Amino acid sequence: MSVTRADREASLKKRYAGRVAAAPKRRGMGRGPGAPRGGRPKSTGAALKRLLSYLEADRLRMGIAFFCVIVNTVATLTGSYMLRPIINRFIAPPDGSPGNVAGLFKGLTMMACVYLLGVIANYLQSRLMLEVAQSALVRIRTDLFTKMQKLPVRFYDTNSNGDLMSRFTNDVDTIGNMLSSTLVQLFSGTLSIIGTLFLMLYTNIWLTAVTLIMIPLMLRAGGEVAKRSQKYFSAQQSALGALNGYIEETITGQKVVKVFCHEEIAEEEFDILNRDLREKQIRAQFLGGMMGPVMNNLSQINYSLTACIGGILCVVKNFDVGGLTGFLNFSRQFSRPINEISMQVSNVFSALAGAERVFSVMDEEPEAADDKDAVSMDGMRGEVVLDHVTFGYNPDKPVLHDITWFAKPGQKVALVGATGAGKTTVTNLINRFYDIQEGMILYDGISVKGIRKPDLRKSLGIVLQDVNLF
Repeated sequence: MSVTRADREASLKKRYAGRVAAAPKRRGMGRGPGAPRGGRPKSTGAALKRLLSYLEADRLRMGIAFFCVIVNTVATLTGSYMLRPIINRFIAPPDGSPGNVAGLFKGLTMMACVYLLGVIANYLQSRLMLEVAQSALVRIRTDLFTKMQKLPVRFYDTNSNGDLMSRFTNDVDTIGNMLSSTLVQLFSGTLSIIGTLFLMLYTNIWLTAVTLIMIPLMLRAGGEVAKRSQKYFSAQQSALGALNGYIEETITGQKVVKVFCHEEIAEEEFDILNRDLREKQIRAQFLGGMMGPVMNNLSQINYSLTACIGGILCVVKNFDVGGLTGFLNFSRQFSRPINEISMQVSNVFSALAGAERVFSVMDEEPEAADDKDAVSMDGMRGEVVLDHVTFGYNPDKPVLHDITWFAKPGQKVALVGATGAGKTTVTNLINRFYDIQEGMILYDGISVKGIRKPDLRKSLGIVLQDVNLF
């Protein structure tokens, strides 16, 4: 019976439950049963708090970096405010007297020095935060790798190697981008907004009111875009892991693919996963990229409105030209950090989605520890007995039913059967990669559950099967 593309697509979605089918439900495509991950992050606050805990070891460097951010912000605001006295005193004095070239040069030199201080501070904070972020990533990778050494074989049997690799690379990289730049930009933007607002109020309260009218509209627009994009960034990371998993499996098993002439089917399945990733990336990147243009257009409207009303105040209320020039600069500076913060939202959601995937592995239950009364066995005779063993990878669906056999020391025993008959399963049970539901497995008359796992596994040699055609 031929398998259609729709059947293969359904099979892939079941196989990669929670990753391929992690997008919001649409066109009748839902998540597979028991899907553990995907969709909107379950706890954004918890993931962020846990992520920030990896920065605690570098609190001194972070403190210096954020101090540099403050210096840079203050220098930028001071330089902008210096425009007003420079224009009013040396370019267009309110009393109509001629300008002062020497004073103008001196004022511009002082302004340049202030901005240079901000540039130096910005360089230092960028360098420090890069070092802090990379140190945090080292700790995250170490914790993740260490935890993976403690996970049971069941975990690797039920998770794609490519998807696990994606957590080490793609997901950790998105976390690094957020730690190195996004956190600083969020802090810098907030500080800049507060400082600029204070200077705007000091310069002209009426123009400040005009500027603030647009803020609720900008926040509402940014919030709507962010709310819609968050779930798609999480789905994008999951789909990327699914595609990486399939690529890794196909490359590793390329000999098997060629032996069974499976190339066309592999290409078709890859195309399904590739298109699924494309759809989710388009939705995530479109919504994330739409934030900038929306906020920029609103900022331009705000700037134009402020300039028009400010010009009227200069004519009617004798508002000084230097004050209007400085305020327009403040208005643009006030909008820019709001735009930057809005555009960083997509990076935050992408990083938190990646962090949640990384932490989900760290939170997996490790392999069960040995019993307190487990014994060491240095010298084993090699008698193996399976006594009425019943086992299922899913306890409700046994694959071995009441199996009994033995192998005496020095005896050769062959397990023969079709693929899926349980030959590898028996090997896994002898090594206690899985615990049986019923019966006993004995080594030299001792239950494997009563033997220390390191001693048990050191006493065994395993040669896994490969595909052989005769």
